[in-house]
Amino acid sequence: MEDQNQDCSNMQAARVNLVAPDLFQSPLSNNLSPTTHSLGQGVLTQNLDHMDQTIEFDFAWANALSCTSTGSWPWLHENLFLQGNGMLNWPDELNSLPLDPLELVQDTAQDTAQDTRLSLSSFGVSAPQEAVTDVHSSAQPAALDTPITANIQRDTFPGSALEEKDETRRLRHTDTTDPRGEMLLQVKLVEELVTHPGNYSSTPMSRLSQSLHWQSMSIRIAETFHFDSCPSEDSKFLLFKILEMYRENFSPLWPLLSGKDFDFDRLHPLLFLALVSIGCMYGSPQQCKFGNILHEHIRDHVADSLIGLEEGGDDLLWLGQTRLLTQVAALYFGQRRAFSYAQHLGAIIVAQARRMDLFSKLGSVPTGAVSIEQQLASWHNDESRKRLAFGILRADIFASVLLNTRPLLSAEEIYLDLPADDEIWQQLDKIPQDQLITRLRAELPGTLSLPFCDLVRVAEDRDETLLHMNARGYELLIFGLQGHVWRFSHDRTMFPRLTGLSDGAVLENSIPFSSFDRRHSILSSSQPDQLGITFRQMNDLRRDRRHISEALQKWEQNFTAVRTTPKFTKDRSSVLSSLILLHISYLRLSAPLADLHSAAYTLMDKKIFDNKKWQTLYEWAKGPEAIQAVEHVQHIWSLLYHEINQASHDKAKFNLLAFAGLHHAAVVVWAFVGAHQEQTSELPELRGLENMATIPLKRDFNGPILRNVVRLYKRLIPRGWYSFAAVAEYLAAHPFPEYHVASPL
Repeated sequence: MEDQNQDCSNMQAARVNLVAPDLFQSPLSNNLSPTTHSLGQGVLTQNLDHMDQTIEFDFAWANALSCTSTGSWPWLHENLFLQGNGMLNWPDELNSLPLDPLELVQDTAQDTAQDTRLSLSSFGVSAPQEAVTDVHSSAQPAALDTPITANIQRDTFPGSALEEKDETRRLRHTDTTDPRGEMLLQVKLVEELVTHPGNYSSTPMSRLSQSLHWQSMSIRIAETFHFDSCPSEDSKFLLFKILEMYRENFSPLWPLLSGKDFDFDRLHPLLFLALVSIGCMYGSPQQCKFGNILHEHIRDHVADSLIGLEEGGDDLLWLGQTRLLTQVAALYFGQRRAFSYAQHLGAIIVAQARRMDLFSKLGSVPTGAVSIEQQLASWHNDESRKRLAFGILRADIFASVLLNTRPLLSAEEIYLDLPADDEIWQQLDKIPQDQLITRLRAELPGTLSLPFCDLVRVAEDRDETLLHMNARGYELLIFGLQGHVWRFSHDRTMFPRLTGLSDGAVLENSIPFSSFDRRHSILSSSQPDQLGITFRQMNDLRRDRRHISEALQKWEQNFTAVRTTPKFTKDRSSVLSSLILLHISYLRLSAPLADLHSAAYTLMDKKIFDNKKWQTLYEWAKGPEAIQAVEHVQHIWSLLYHEINQASHDKAKFNLLAFAGLHHAAVVVWAFVGAHQEQTSELPELRGLENMATIPLKRDFNGPILRNVVRLYKRLIPRGWYSFAAVAEYLAAHPFPEYHVASPL
């Protein structure tokens, strides 16, 4: 054991000293799990110029190293898929395949080697060969046991390459025709960009000096990263143009910054670079490459080396904004080790916010004898802090929903009124001051009625009525309920252990408060076997479980009543986010998502999944709770499919909930259709889209259904989260194993 630990430590130490090569090669790497020091910079991936070349893909490599073993699916997913760059272009084959579900279904209901499905090689994964595993199934696909082998290629560099004293001089004479030499120049340039002394000086640079600095760096970046699409005369404005790409594409999803803030003179240099790293993700492949390297340098910097700044008395709003955007960018774009850094940065951000007392100051009204400029400046500062606070809540819930982890932040802690209207905030640089004051005062009666923590308490009380809110208010409210959803979704055996009843049975059996009686206690159980397992009543726990379902139903009823009003229809992104989270909440409460994901990744990794868990999942898939779960899968599918077909000017922007919801939906459908050989009247069907016939949810249609999930991923965003699509493609080719119940002797 000591030798294994020593080997693991040596490999991790060697890994940290490697220089990041090009970003566009393979979705995988044989990098180890995060080190405990600063999570290291590690190795990025190289250029993948030929997507049609088969790359063997071995999920079992992680099992060979004791330091990478894990029992939780998010970390296995990260080890398998998020060790390189997730920003690969989608395979060309994907563009030529139909999106409509029945275009494949009508061709065939059986999976064959000659059908039109996407192979895993489209994502850098080769067809399986042969292997043996111990999966208890009666009709197991031949390819199920086949290991997927990884052929990892990477450049290696001396461990001290970036630590040598003459590094700068050596790089000046590097042969840029050598890919490794070119990469060294690129990494060095980004390192210089992030660590420039002017970024952290107590005396900010003048506007002219800062502008000249960014223009100079823009020219060098365009040259070093070969931005061919950028004319030489415009290259000095490159960073400013990328900032506008961020404002157009990502800012509506995360409205942290006002319209006035998109001025490099108002932005802290490191925050400016964080925005640039995200804006690059909407550009060319070379811009994505630059953005990924920049993201990793910023991420390492804000996660580890700025603790000293927090001890000062200066306003650290910019640092919180930088950390938050870096955290969510890692998740949005499938960055290397995104799950690890999302949790790491999330904990740091929450701690910093509490230190700043970010969650406990109500917004101030811009009134009084002071000038309009002073009123608006005070309001702008309060609103910026408030939006950072709610942004931290949203990111925390995103991570919780995706990774099935307990939220770090409770709604009880947020004693803030709701943010102002997003339209006002984002157009702050265009609205005249007198009109702005008038609009803010007009919103005041509705926005300052109750702090957020009280809104959540009202939603949780069955006898209270929700207040009228705008679309963003309803969205934040359902975010605030997720802590209770996690309580009853992360442990599916809670009620069977304690009461002997399933979660569904607990909801069906209503217990009034007056029914509590000491005669039902453990000391006087009415069970026939007094010496056997003793179940408890757990009346309070059962009431709490019903309360969260009732709170979700109350939210849904109120939201449905107002969602078609003009005030709501203008904010389609928020409405879509709210509805997806609603159905994800129901899905988490009705399906054993963690176990389903673990089963899927266990098959992919060629490990043995516990036979009792297979039986439990199979029984769930055949039961009534599975039908309820599939109904919510249908809602998620329909919401996403119909929205991507909206006119571009009306189309909502898809946040991380779209990807998380589709990932959870895929594994639920995989288990459900795999457990049903034939369609019966009791079973749901995948709703037909655009007046097409419905798709039967039975085993023969596993492949067509899940390959349309892959197509839907492609339509949601051109780049990013290919890893979830790769998982869906694997499940399409490997149906849920049929559990064989042995006949009694």
